[in-house]
Amino acid sequence: MVVFAGLLAFGSLWIDRHWNAPKSSDWIYTGGAAGARALLSTVGGSVITVAGVVFSITIAALTQASSQFGPRLLRNFMRDVGNQFVLGTFVATFFYCLLILRAVRGADDSSFVPNLSITVAVLMAAGSLAVLIYFIDHISRSLQGPQVVAAVGIELERAVSRPFPTGVAEASENESEISTDWDGADLEKGYNVAATDNGYLQAMNENGLLEIAKRNDWIIRLACRPGDYIMKGSSLLRIEGARRCDEAMQCSMVNLFFLGRQRTAEQDMEYSIRQLVEIGVRALSPGINDPFTAMNCIDWLGSAISAVARHGLPSPRRYDDKGKLRVIAEVWTFSGLVDAAFNQIRQFGAESVAVSLRLLEVLASIAEQLRTDDQRKAVAHHVEMVYRQSCKRVHEPSDLTEIKVRYRSALAALHAENISTNSPA
Repeated sequence: MVVFAGLLAFGSLWIDRHWNAPKSSDWIYTGGAAGARALLSTVGGSVITVAGVVFSITIAALTQASSQFGPRLLRNFMRDVGNQFVLGTFVATFFYCLLILRAVRGADDSSFVPNLSITVAVLMAAGSLAVLIYFIDHISRSLQGPQVVAAVGIELERAVSRPFPTGVAEASENESEISTDWDGADLEKGYNVAATDNGYLQAMNENGLLEIAKRNDWIIRLACRPGDYIMKGSSLLRIEGARRCDEAMQCSMVNLFFLGRQRTAEQDMEYSIRQLVEIGVRALSPGINDPFTAMNCIDWLGSAISAVARHGLPSPRRYDDKGKLRVIAEVWTFSGLVDAAFNQIRQFGAESVAVSLRLLEVLASIAEQLRTDDQRKAVAHHVEMVYRQSCKRVHEPSDLTEIKVRYRSALAALHAENISTNSPA
């Protein structure tokens, strides 16, 4: 936006030098050089002062978000396009006024008053005022708990529904070929490709690995997945059956793994789940004691787990266009995602009847969309844990009655008669 303001300044000055401005107009500035300098100085000084206030408010908002919702959410606020647009508008307006101010010359033979450029500066000042009003509304909304939770929940839904790489299927028809894709004796041979740096694995180019494996007639077994912390020298992948791999090929494969200083939601489904869990756990802490925000987190986590159940998780096996196995990936499991979503909130919310009730309700809603016995067993396990925990912690009979009603509803949704469980009396 600052670069655009600079180009706009030079463009408007060029027009002013080649255009005869009207002597009087209700829309175009027609004053002298002294008035132009005063106007530009006022607009530029006011805007940069407001920009400083906006920076201060933003830092205060980040501090509050860090203490209430967790430091990992700072990245979401820093990426907020609305905040970036507001700051960009103020700084760009100041920069534009500065460039126009230097072009204004006094009342001598070479006097020059860029009438159109000054008019544009006034319009930009008016726009900055509108942006300031928008910023006050935007920052007050963005700090509300439900808005923060919804933003992370939407990011999680995008991660869940993100298309799989080429050659990935939920349940490949070629799964039975796994035993015939290579000779079992060759599995004792292999070549490990090690990491050359430290950091969190933010993303990997699985299509690139698939192409390399196809070109060299290899089977590559990945040793990590997005979100894992990688140490320098640790194994990234293993080329099954290969005895050697030249240095150039190793570098090309290592370059397909993108490491960073922190986890991101790019390909890491668990990252957004843990963000929601962190908000929920902090909301249940004695210092905040906000079970309603925790229940909002449970709702969004339930939506994400339901989406996973509907879409299915990718198979660890990646096949080329001829149906031959090429890559074996590290993938998430449904039970692992359910554990990541509900374990900590259940543990920290053990004393809250409202949280326990909401957990059972959400688990019952998830149960209606499950498709396999493994999925039902994973959800049934959490239903049992919530119920057992509630029976130990809750002593009010009326509350226990409500919990038992939700528990039976969850079991009915799970078709619990087909699942062996050891529920408390």
